[in-house]
Amino acid sequence: MLELVVMLFGFYRGLLEEFGFSSVEFVGESLRNIVFKVFHPSYGVVAVKIPKFSGTLDRRIVERYKREVEICKRLSHPHIVAVRDLILLRGIPAIVEEYCPSNLRKILNEKGKLDLNTFLEIFTKILKAVIYLHSQGIAHGDIKPENILFTEDGEPKLADLETAKITLEQASASAFTMEYVAPEQLNRKLTLKTDIYQLAVVAYEMLTGKPHNPLSGEKPPKIEPKWLNNILQTALSKNPNQRPTAKQIHKTIQTQKTPTIPIQTITYQKPTQPLPPKQKITIKLLKTLKGHESEVCSVAWSPNGKYLASGSWDFTVRVWDAETGRLLKTLSHEDSVLSVAWNPDGRYLASSSYDTVRVWDVETWKLLKTLKGHGDSVLSVAWSPDGQYLASGGGLFDRTVCVWDVETWRLLKTLSHGDSVLSVAWSPDGQYLASGSWDKTARIWDVKAGELLKTLSHESWVCSVAWSPDGRYLASSSYDTVRVWDVETWKLLKTLSHEERVESVAWSPDGHYLASGSTDTTVRVWEVLYSV
Repeated sequence: MLELVVMLFGFYRGLLEEFGFSSVEFVGESLRNIVFKVFHPSYGVVAVKIPKFSGTLDRRIVERYKREVEICKRLSHPHIVAVRDLILLRGIPAIVEEYCPSNLRKILNEKGKLDLNTFLEIFTKILKAVIYLHSQGIAHGDIKPENILFTEDGEPKLADLETAKITLEQASASAFTMEYVAPEQLNRKLTLKTDIYQLAVVAYEMLTGKPHNPLSGEKPPKIEPKWLNNILQTALSKNPNQRPTAKQIHKTIQTQKTPTIPIQTITYQKPTQPLPPKQKITIKLLKTLKGHESEVCSVAWSPNGKYLASGSWDFTVRVWDAETGRLLKTLSHEDSVLSVAWNPDGRYLASSSYDTVRVWDVETWKLLKTLKGHGDSVLSVAWSPDGQYLASGGGLFDRTVCVWDVETWRLLKTLSHGDSVLSVAWSPDGQYLASGSWDKTARIWDVKAGELLKTLSHESWVCSVAWSPDGRYLASSSYDTVRVWDVETWKLLKTLSHEERVESVAWSPDGHYLASGSTDTTVRVWEVLYSV
């Protein structure tokens, strides 16, 4: 086996260098793969995973790699290793992914076991990653120390979804590691609860230095505190239905670690308009609009409220009659439609996809203009309040905000981030533009001058940015928090909490409420109380 690795290392290094990669270093190997650390001008420093094989490349290996990338491209979580691309090196598949220099196996080999505080810090973050996977209907199926990686900053990340399955109930278990195998995997079955069993085995290894899988015939030792011992024992139940969910384990840990935190209120200066009186409201489902053939990424109302536009991974924008729910028009792209936005007077609709923004004339539904200036997927579009400008945010291999002149459709400004731009938003007066990025910052730009005014930092990527209606405050959302900033001083006024990533934030038109939507399945509405 060692001879095969040495032979493949030389062969793969030559292939990688042929395709523009440099500084090729061997990182490690598993039963089926070899991993290298490399540098590429487009990707930066990344890891490349290549299959380990001798003789003829099995077609199933290529399909396995494609499936892993298809699953990973759907995911976005600070504690899951980000997959950047699938490339072919003379027909051999290779996965380009985020580079992490260490893993839990190395740490346990050095330390033997972890103290309780260190264990809880790492385990809770990996648990959040599993909660996220399960919310997407994905079972990992091979959770073990080798697949828990650590960034240079020491952040743990769950890796290697090669054996993962998208499943609502059960799937066939294609592969597993014997020390961490769950009982049902021996019968070639895989469920979401399989991950819970594997997490418990890994938890015992982190706390005691040994995996302690009951299937090996060795009863796990009792650990302290008692509440943790009880939850891990239950997680090792032979019957998957008796195991807790990842969310239940997380809730137990949080309850034991910290007291309940009440919903917060935010206090600012008194507004010019009084608070509206509280009213009893009833909300009911009016319409379910069906027609898209894949996930819907973005929805937007027309300014007059008559139409609703939706963009989807099925390469289309669909425009609906809001009153009747009737499909009025289907507009086509050549790739997934990631964002849709109406201009302020409702005459135009902008939609973004891979490296282009398309602008449609609403009266005729003809394609008015295709804007090209990004080098990757365009993740976000937003019109200026006066409708004279359009801003668009680019993906990983672009990392820019483009500002377009609507009268001439000329690219006016290109503003740079350090990673994908996930959100763009204009200030109410149209002078400033806020952008949120995977580089863990929200950046504030003077649009006319094209200058960076301020960089606001988060601990994870910034998913959404929103100005208050009076332009005096900015909200930015990231992993499990919303931060509210004073625009005059750029001081952080308040941090609002969720249990998972906050995908979107929006102010009410009167500025008295702030809504935040999260992958923890909740929308939270925060009352903004003003005082002199």
